[in-house]
Amino acid sequence: MNMQATRRETLRRFGRRGFLGSLGAGGLTAATAVFGRSEPAYALCQKNCCELAHCPNVSYSYCSAHADYVWSCTAEGSLICNCCEAGGYSQSAFTCSY
Repeated sequence: MNMQATRRETLRRFGRRGFLGSLGAGGLTAATAVFGRSEPAYALCQKNCCELAHCPNVSYSYCSAHADYVWSCTAEGSLICNCCEAGGYSQSAFTCSY
């Protein structure tokens, strides 16, 4: 096979499936080894729209000052909640207002 035919075959293979598509199962395995897998999140306590790892056990001001993770959500249309987890997710708090 000559150089021109090899180049054409390579372009056709990448052009049809794209670079990521040509990686196949080997590429997926390598990506998993490099980047790892995410674990599913589990909410043990749900307060309004806040799905917390633990039921609230500290004040919201303390939690937000030491936060590992803070987020907002909307419940019942206009109720806005601020949710917080701290201390390696062992401390949780939330506050809601209209």
